[in-house]
Amino acid sequence: MRVETSDFLQSTRFCDAGSQAITDAAAEATGGAVTDRDKAVALFRWVQDEITYAILHDWTHTATETLRMGRGSCSNKANLLCAMLRAQNIPAGFGVLVVNGKEYFGQGWFPALREMCDETSRHFFAAVHLDGRWLRCDPSDDRALSAGASHFNRPSTRVHFDGTAHADMLLDPAHVLSSSWPVPDIDRFLARKTAKPREDFAYMNSYLEFVRLHGSRCAGPREVEEAFHAWRREAVAGGRSPMRAN
Repeated sequence: MRVETSDFLQSTRFCDAGSQAITDAAAEATGGAVTDRDKAVALFRWVQDEITYAILHDWTHTATETLRMGRGSCSNKANLLCAMLRAQNIPAGFGVLVVNGKEYFGQGWFPALREMCDETSRHFFAAVHLDGRWLRCDPSDDRALSAGASHFNRPSTRVHFDGTAHADMLLDPAHVLSSSWPVPDIDRFLARKTAKPREDFAYMNSYLEFVRLHGSRCAGPREVEEAFHAWRREAVAGGRSPMRAN
């Protein structure tokens, strides 16, 4: 099936590529890059690391809002990357994976975390049209998260994108139930709200933050789990809250 690239250059409700904030940020992030490939690589790296990955209770944010917040879910980060690519007149779209929500995060996701996840969920990534073909590129995990978790959790391995080949997270194929890409927008998914408790998201985000700060010191999943719980207990005892839901 032929895909019209013009469909992948438009602004939408959530992928607001025409906003001044997105236009300015994309221009700054691409710096002196001349070719579309170099621009795409620069934008990928910028979104990957400048926007912190978080599991948001409310992900109903436009690309401009994600840019301002400096943090976002896989869907928010993919949406921002697409908006910035489109602002540079580079066709960009999305990939939608239906995944086993309890397993696809990897072995670093211990049982208490899995209990907070659905049996099936969706994971989103970006896709960009370069040199006549579509390439997948997933900016979800930021550098600090990959550095803290990749040695014990394969899906957290750093994703590198050079504009010539697909750049996917290393998800176990057994945990991916279906895949659809490229699609021109994910507005209908971003518009949905969750009924899950805000506290669950706060707990998951506190774990992600712990991994960024201390994960590299832990040898494996069991040690990370134990150290995380000790860290949380110490934070609560000291009157500090390590948890943030949104």
